[in-house]
Amino acid sequence: MYVLASLSLLGACLFYVGMLLLNYPEPNTAGDRVMFYGFASVVMSVGFFACLTVLAIALSSLTRLDWVSKSLSLRTALALTATVAISVSLFCAAMLRTETWETTPVWLGVLARSHAMVWIPLPALIAATLLLVAGQEPNTWTIVARFLAMGSLAMGLVFSTGLLTSWLEHSVAAQQQLLEEAQQKFEESQQEDLKRIQEFSASDSIQVLLPLAATWQDKAIRSQAIEKLKSRVDWEEELYRLLDQDHAYRDIYLFLDGNHVTDRRRFAESLERSLHKVAEEISREVQTTNNLQSWSFEWCRIDNALRAIDFQFANLGVDFVPAIQKIQAALNDHRPERFRNVKLEISTKVQIWLKKNRSR
Repeated sequence: MYVLASLSLLGACLFYVGMLLLNYPEPNTAGDRVMFYGFASVVMSVGFFACLTVLAIALSSLTRLDWVSKSLSLRTALALTATVAISVSLFCAAMLRTETWETTPVWLGVLARSHAMVWIPLPALIAATLLLVAGQEPNTWTIVARFLAMGSLAMGLVFSTGLLTSWLEHSVAAQQQLLEEAQQKFEESQQEDLKRIQEFSASDSIQVLLPLAATWQDKAIRSQAIEKLKSRVDWEEELYRLLDQDHAYRDIYLFLDGNHVTDRRRFAESLERSLHKVAEEISREVQTTNNLQSWSFEWCRIDNALRAIDFQFANLGVDFVPAIQKIQAALNDHRPERFRNVKLEISTKVQIWLKKNRSR
């Protein structure tokens, strides 16, 4: 263990000297040299950390750190904390000598330019050397080593804690800004939806209101959309006509999922017919598409149609199972070979629904 400690100390010193040579008098980061400097700095810092970690473990095993704590686990944990703090300080202090990070406070840059990469790790290396050569018995050199080690740890903790704290503050501020932007966009979207509802006229198709009446909409938006829609006397008849059209069914599925209609049997029959058309549309798309992804065919709103069936069209004497089976076959059968392994999310939802409803 003594040999391991000696070798790791030598390695830590060599990596430390290499880091100093990279940064003094000034690092050359012009042109392509910036890539070499960055890569070399990472290598030197990682090597320093690895050697310092092995050194801390070896010194703990040699009982040279018994003055820290009598508990081996606590002693080792504190030693590893010190290696992390000192190694992080070495690397970041080197970077901050010539750079300015917006996530770090000014005082960290001042410390870095005051040669923190020299006076933070160096006392730890001197302390490790003294602890290794001075033996186990307390003497003047071991006392000096303890003070140097505690000083290096304290300075490393101050520097690395400052980095961590400033990063956390910046992250919290960034998240807060994202939340505020999202809230602002949400409010703007709400205002646009409310304006669309208010500007809805008797000559407009109710199809523009259907997505605004979906269950996932904000309660205020949804209630106003439903009120405006039902203010038209023939809204249900128009809804029924739209369901028979080729491209309006998606919005109808959104509306029927969570909004009752009066003539449920009539709508159930029309919904069943539209699902057959959807199956045919999917079948054509699957065979001709150049890009089949897991999320493909979510735009068909089949999951909304399935929920609408369970919500208000079950047990009316209309058998939806053949139409849903046809959709399942369209999703999975006759695919081009290159898409055989694509697992469609909507296919999973259809399969689950069929498993629950085959007896209907």
